Amino acid sequence: MATDSHSGAWPAMAAAAWLVASPALAVDLETPVTLAASPPGGLPELTDVTAASVALTAAGFVTAFVVHEACHGVANLAMANVPTLEPVRFLGFFPFFAVSPNIQCRDGICLRRGGEPFQPGPPGYAFIVSSGILCQEITDEIILTEHPRIRHETAPFLKGMLLFNVATSVAYGIANLAGIEPPQGDLRSLDAVSGVPHGVFAAVVLGTAALDVARYFLPDVGWLPWVSRGSKVVTVGLVVAF
Repeated sequence: MATDSHSGAWPAMAAAAWLVASPALAVDLETPVTLAASPPGGLPELTDVTAASVALTAAGFVTAFVVHEACHGVANLAMANVPTLEPVRFLGFFPFFAVSPNIQCRDGICLRRGGEPFQPGPPGYAFIVSSGILCQEITDEIILTEHPRIRHETAPFLKGMLLFNVATSVAYGIANLAGIEPPQGDLRSLDAVSGVPHGVFAAVVLGTAALDVARYFLPDVGWLPWVSRGSKVVTVGLVVAF
């Protein structure tokens, strides 16, 4: 998420919805909560949720954000470009920061802020601006593969990471399709330098997020993981091919 490649605070738009939707994340900050055990296949029990578990969820959320930005930073360095940290404001007044590549592409030519050519061109720029979302999807796949029934586990840190990743993908996808994503947004930047029609990247990212949410709530549906993985492969393929 960067001032030249993407906006830093879109995840906040969807965070509340996930918190409401996931019983495993519902919390009482003062008193541990214990509910009766549910039958197999039913809703997960909510056991000993405390301020500490809330803090771990928040830590997972923040860690996922750091991973997202770190992936943008590493992608910049891999393309022999030195990024900078830039302040951004979401909706005009929420202060935030983001990793900025300081690259502008037009008519197949990409230039750094100082005017010198960015030799990797549009493909390299596409790799930089897509790296955050790609890292999110890889992280989610690792979590859901290693913990397919995570909804029924006490794993607030990992759930916080899932929360950030899914919320970010949903926010980006909706904003892109609705035409309200800022010019620096990840998906809008991809649209600008690729030959893929507007909305294709957004639809794939939204679809992948929806499949991962379905895996969270429906861990026993055997075909969901494979469809979800296939959707992630499509995301990578679109970035590489176009």
